[in-house]
Amino acid sequence: FVGANIQEHAKLQIERECEEMRTKLFLKKGSDAWRGRCEFRQICVAERASLMQNVLDFRPSVLQFSCHCDVRGVLLSDGQLDNGDLVRAIAAANAEVDIAERIRLSIINACVSGPLAMELTGSVDFVIGHGYQGVEDEHALAFSRTLFLALGQGMSLEASFLAAKGASAPFG
Repeated sequence: FVGANIQEHAKLQIERECEEMRTKLFLKKGSDAWRGRCEFRQICVAERASLMQNVLDFRPSVLQFSCHCDVRGVLLSDGQLDNGDLVRAIAAANAEVDIAERIRLSIINACVSGPLAMELTGSVDFVIGHGYQGVEDEHALAFSRTLFLALGQGMSLEASFLAAKGASAPFG
């Protein structure tokens, strides 16, 4: 989980979103059932260097961004990380490791995340983004909460996505 608030933009509830995702994922089966299978890590107030260092160190299979975004890239605490730079870095990291260590799912829970989502499809198996429109923070929270609740109950990614999309009002 990567979350960043930028002073020039509306404050996002990233800590709340991260905790709700963790709680919902483990709700049905409990954390013991996931031990050794799922480790939940968060980086809040992410900077470009810490983001990439954590991707390389921890090799997440799921990488969620909860931050501000525009058509050019994600906005982190030390500035914008351009889509192309992020995509090339993830593609290179994924190409160097076995499939078990690859980023398999990326969720960009941010406004105007469609361009980044489309670019990531070449190097990440499954990508979820919000298209080209804005998304209210409460809708983003509802999306994450429902997606991880459904995944934690063993639903498929497609069924989990559709449930989350239905729970979060206007999602593109």
